Amino acid sequence: MDLLEKCRAYTRADAARDVGLYACYPAFQGATQKGQIVLDGAEICMLGSTSYRALSSTPQVVGSAQDAIAMYGTSAAGPRVLGGNLDLHEELEADLAGFFGYQT
Repeated sequence: MDLLEKCRAYTRADAARDVGLYACYPAFQGATQKGQIVLDGAEICMLGSTSYRALSSTPQVVGSAQDAIAMYGTSAAGPRVLGGNLDLHEELEADLAGFFGYQT
């Protein structure tokens, strides 16, 4: 049996869907704003998100993220051992060390 045959023979997801146990992934329209989000055109209270306080969409957080992306790009683009550190990494390490009472 090849890989595609194995995939076609897999029926557990269908069985779970048939008894109502299949995961549901609703498609929200936009980001959480002040604890509210739009689903199927209706504004609802968002309680199932890690951003239930809507911090991820506040202007201050979004602006700070945009500033960081403009300065550093979207990633360090590789492991530290090959590409070195960003000053952000060292600042975070120093802050965490100080918070937990360690020296850097």
